[in-house]
Amino acid sequence: MNRSHLRSNFAPLLTAIVTLLLLVPSLSIAQEATCTLSGRVVDVEGNPVAGFPLIIQHTKLINGHAITLEADFSLSLSAANKTDDAGRFVIAEVMPGPVQLIGLPSMSEKSRKSYELLSMTIGKITFHPTIPSYIKGITFSIEPGAHMENVKITVRPRTRYRGKVVSRDGIPLRNTPINLDVRNEYNRGRNRTTMEDYPARTDSDGYFVMYVDEPEFDVAFYTVAVKYQGLSATSEFTLNSGEQRDDLVFTPQ
Repeated sequence: MNRSHLRSNFAPLLTAIVTLLLLVPSLSIAQEATCTLSGRVVDVEGNPVAGFPLIIQHTKLINGHAITLEADFSLSLSAANKTDDAGRFVIAEVMPGPVQLIGLPSMSEKSRKSYELLSMTIGKITFHPTIPSYIKGITFSIEPGAHMENVKITVRPRTRYRGKVVSRDGIPLRNTPINLDVRNEYNRGRNRTTMEDYPARTDSDGYFVMYVDEPEFDVAFYTVAVKYQGLSATSEFTLNSGEQRDDLVFTPQ
């Protein structure tokens, strides 16, 4: 074999080996710099909440505002965690820097209630959501290699009402498209909402669910009409903030 040809092939190989060896320590350092967040999720009365999903979303601070890094969102989904029966959670391999802890509004598998994020307490410091929507997030920063333990996350019931739609003979209208006319008034005149011909669909038990994400209200006054194939049924009721009503029945006729 030609020695010059051997040298020409060996040089790139040696360079690649050296480069790989130089990368190994840096990869180890990066791995050691990742963080862990662990603790419990409880309701406002201190009871553990099972099945509540949490994710960590990386952010960038621009002019004091947390901007979500869309490129990282798909990666953050891999860190999705649901609390166990005791409300415990562990989110590992979190990259340091500004992050948002996001509590996805979801039905707890154990209590069958839907919750939303209220606060996060680390030691003596309590953080509150910074995302003004039904998907709430808490922004903070994690130092490289930090292991934040005994984090207390408090959630509260997500305000909603659920109605069952039945036929005249009492049979639930299962998996059926319906229309809703919703008229409500928050805190007696502070805020009025009208929503006509809103398309909805009942589930396999004949129920539809409507969530209320209107901020800062104590009580709402509702008039809801369910329409189905030219028939309708109307119900008037009140809804307190944090309340979850399941006693509404509609019989279109």
